[in-house]
Amino acid sequence: MSEEAAATQEESKAPKKEIAPIKKQVVYRLANGEFDDFAEAEAIDNPDFYKIFHREMMKDGQLIFEVEYDDDGIELHKTVNTFDDKGKVSTLEIFNEGALAEKISYERDEKGNVLKETRQFDEGFPLTTFFKYDSEGRTIELRVDDSDGELQKRETFVYHPVWKDKVVTHEVFDEEDKISLKEENEWEERDGEVKAKKFVVNDYPLDRYRRTEFFDPRKREDNIAMATFNEKEKVIEYVKILFDEKDRELEEHSISVNDSDNFIVYYNYDDLDRVILQEQHQRDKIISKINRRFGENGLAELIGIRSFSRGMYVDKFEYEFYQD
Repeated sequence: MSEEAAATQEESKAPKKEIAPIKKQVVYRLANGEFDDFAEAEAIDNPDFYKIFHREMMKDGQLIFEVEYDDDGIELHKTVNTFDDKGKVSTLEIFNEGALAEKISYERDEKGNVLKETRQFDEGFPLTTFFKYDSEGRTIELRVDDSDGELQKRETFVYHPVWKDKVVTHEVFDEEDKISLKEENEWEERDGEVKAKKFVVNDYPLDRYRRTEFFDPRKREDNIAMATFNEKEKVIEYVKILFDEKDRELEEHSISVNDSDNFIVYYNYDDLDRVILQEQHQRDKIISKINRRFGENGLAELIGIRSFSRGMYVDKFEYEFYQD
């Protein structure tokens, strides 16, 4: 698992709590800031923080727009969604430094399913994706054409006969409509939830095969949660999860055939079982450290990052909520 993936796991570990729908979220950043300097502060008033994100949402959580700024307050990127009279996104526009870089338009059927998605880019070469659905409203095919109607890519999906939202076969075809990728999934019910059992990938152009099997680490003596095998049925990577006395994930060990890729992620929790400290170690080095502080609304109000790939900074979050 990558550092970026490990850094997002707090969302799945957060307690399930009803949060009022967010109307606006503003994020302020202090570059090269230290979390410990602000962790206990009741109020943070520091002029060196600058606004880096401004987001506004619909009541159902859909993004209306998001703006990202640099440290001088100049707009870097902006994403804007426009909605139809049924509350569905009709167009999505992406701007870079104020100039329109990409526009996506959606055509829907009477049920709200996307029938056609048209992507236009500032450099040209528009692409159109056509969607097909089965009688239960599930996507069974995507076809991407260029402006001349020539095939660029096609994807098909087959679903489980019992757990009908779970994909069992996903195939990707190239511009000549030859298969380039095949993914096969097996599912099982564990502890009342449908979870992945096996995931097989065949990448034909790269002549690459990978099989990943998933387990319940709480019921295994070795605590292995997943293992990935190559075409020779050799394990090339596995993940082991250790739990504390409250059955929370305490450590995640990623072990690979390449020793330099091995790492351990450690988790610390608050009294509400929320992850407040997450550290990724490689050998004797800390390569990523994420601190979090939560507000009375149950959402993060302060996050500190220290990472080789992401740098070092502190983000402060402010929210505005819809009123009932």
